[in-house]
Amino acid sequence: LMQGEDDEAEEEGDEPCDPVKLGVFSHRFMSIAEQMGRTLQRTSISVNIKERLDFSCALLTPEGDLCAHAPHIPVHLGAMSAAV
Repeated sequence: LMQGEDDEAEEEGDEPCDPVKLGVFSHRFMSIAEQMGRTLQRTSISVNIKERLDFSCALLTPEGDLCAHAPHIPVHLGAMSAAV
């Protein structure tokens, strides 16, 4: 979902972003990232992951840009786009 001016959206061929849809999808993506983290924590055998929560989960766009991340350890997020 692209958020910006109507003129910019028309130039790029994208429709302008509806704030309600943006909020709904933002919360959906954040929920998916949080569920990824809970699943990783629940199924892990590593103490660092299971007890210290030393991991990060995020959803990235096909270009590798950050879309949503879970609030675990955000220090890992900077390297995610380069790793993809």
